[in-house]
Amino acid sequence: MYLSYFRKLAITVCLPLLIGVSACEKFEYSPNEVRLDESEQDLTRKNLEKIQALDLDKRTTFRFAVISDTQRFYDELDDAVDALNNRNDLDFVIITGDITDFGQTKEYRWINDRMQKLKIPFLTVIGNHDCVGNGKKIYQAMYGPYDYTMNIGRNRFVFINTNSLEFDEPVPDLDFFRKALQDTANFDQAFVLSHIPPFDADFDKSMEEEFNRISNQSKVKVSIHGHQHGYREPRKYYGDAVDYLIVGSVEKRGYEEIAVTGRQIELKRILF
Repeated sequence: MYLSYFRKLAITVCLPLLIGVSACEKFEYSPNEVRLDESEQDLTRKNLEKIQALDLDKRTTFRFAVISDTQRFYDELDDAVDALNNRNDLDFVIITGDITDFGQTKEYRWINDRMQKLKIPFLTVIGNHDCVGNGKKIYQAMYGPYDYTMNIGRNRFVFINTNSLEFDEPVPDLDFFRKALQDTANFDQAFVLSHIPPFDADFDKSMEEEFNRISNQSKVKVSIHGHQHGYREPRKYYGDAVDYLIVGSVEKRGYEEIAVTGRQIELKRILF
C-alpha cells in the first residue's frame, strides 16, 4: 500500500518535470534570445560565395537590385520578392538596413524566411531598428560583420554601419572605411551601402565631412542608403562626383535597379 502510494507520488511530481525538460528545446524564453538554426547563420559569407560563383567579372554587364526598410512590411516584401523573382536579368539583391522593427529574433526570422524565397543571393547592412534590444548580436549571428567589402571585376562595394546613435564606440568606423577604399589602383569605381546617409540628422555630424572626403577621393560613384523611407533620386549633395541615392521602404512598393557596364552605371526606379 505504502509502495503504491510513493509510486503514484513520484509519477505525479516527476512526469510534469520530464515533459518540461523534453519540451524546453522548443520553448523560446525571450524574443531577444540568439538561437538560430545553422541554415540561418553566417548568411553574408554564404551569399558572398554565391555571388562569387556567378563569375560576374566575366560579364559585360551585371545588374543588382536594392530594397530597404523591410521592417514590418511583410506583405509588401512578399510582393517585392515575387517581382524580383519574375526578373531573369538580376544577379543579386541588397537590403540597406532596418530589416526588422524591434531587433527581435522572430522578426529576423520572418524576414529571412521571405528572403530565402529569392532565386538570387542577397546581402544586407544593419539599420538602426535592427540594433534594438539584442538585435546587434542577432544580426551578427544571422548575417555577420557590420562592415565588409565585395569586389566584382573593377568594382568595389563597401558595406558599412552608419547607425551612430546606437553604438557607444564611434560609428561609422572611418578607419575601416578609409582602408576599404585606399587601394584605388585595384578598382575603377566604388559603391557605398549603408542605412543612414551622411547628411541625415541621425548620422554623427563630427564624421560627416571626413566620410564625404573619403568617398569623394576614393572613386565612389554612388552612395546608397535607406532610413528616410521615401524614395529620393540620385543627387550630388556635396557638389562633388558622388551621387547619393535614398531607396524607399518596401512599403512604397519600389526598388532600385542598378546596371553596371564597365564604368557606366545606370540607375532606375522600378515599382511593383
